Amino acid sequence: MASARIRRLTVTNFRTYHGAQIDAGAGPVVLVGPNGAGKTNLIEAISFLAPGRGLRGATLEDVAFSEGDGSWAVSAEVEGALGLATLGTGIEPPAGEDAVIARKSRVDREPVASPAAFADHLRVVWLVPAMDRLFNGPASERRRFLDRLALALDTEHTTRVNALERALRSRNRLLEDARPDAHWLDAIEHETAELAVAVTALRVETDNRGRDTAAGRTLDGPHLTDLAVTHADKQIAAADASTGEQKALLIGLVLAHASLLAEMSGFAPVLLLDEVIAHLDPARRAAFYAELDKLGAQTWMTGADAAAFADIKAEVFEVVPGQVKPRP
Repeated sequence: MASARIRRLTVTNFRTYHGAQIDAGAGPVVLVGPNGAGKTNLIEAISFLAPGRGLRGATLEDVAFSEGDGSWAVSAEVEGALGLATLGTGIEPPAGEDAVIARKSRVDREPVASPAAFADHLRVVWLVPAMDRLFNGPASERRRFLDRLALALDTEHTTRVNALERALRSRNRLLEDARPDAHWLDAIEHETAELAVAVTALRVETDNRGRDTAAGRTLDGPHLTDLAVTHADKQIAAADASTGEQKALLIGLVLAHASLLAEMSGFAPVLLLDEVIAHLDPARRAAFYAELDKLGAQTWMTGADAAAFADIKAEVFEVVPGQVKPRP
């Protein structure tokens, strides 16, 4: 199975970096350094080579270098599904206080409509510490996690999800009326049902109107989807598992998703794993490294302690505020 990989990453005026560059091989890449040094910023930059707002969900203005002119850029030379290519994205300096900020994307220096075009070359999957609360947090967080997985498979998924949410808000506004207009409800429910089928592949009928009218809102549908995960050996819900067990289950989900992407596309995605070995005991850490080796994907990992990565053959880069360099 072939693997997509980033051969060179370049960031300009991004987060804490005025400028930085990393030349990487095909194997795992480890970024080490103290907390706050900027390790996550580098893998966040890579996450902008995928549709969406990156692994932190940041606004375009948030990621600009504080001492810069408001612009930022991320580019990468990649070896992907279509061979060698250069992907780039970023924003230009704002023309004024009221100027509309627009993200621009290029493939081999030619403009493309959106970062969705990057998926033809590179798929990116990530795991960050904020996801550690996935099993114990609200269902909305698990739906967002599922949507991120689906987006890696289908770059139009987020567009449909957003359209579905707008349709549901419109339906709920109609249902708040004591005598909602049946014709408007027919129209909006037809749109909602179409979008729901596209989002869930299971939804085939419109929600129960009478029950929903009494409640004044939509009580059932894909907007309430939840993710149920069970610890197979113990036969307990993931929410009831220990912190280490939850981390292992979450890593298992992400690696399984990466394997699915590799199977469907013929190319393993690039993995971004932030502080991934936290909470893993030595046995689980060894199993994790074995799974990474089996998958064969280029994996970018971060951690504060280089010794924790002693059992995996990787390129190690040392990160200090604003700088990154190969570790001797």
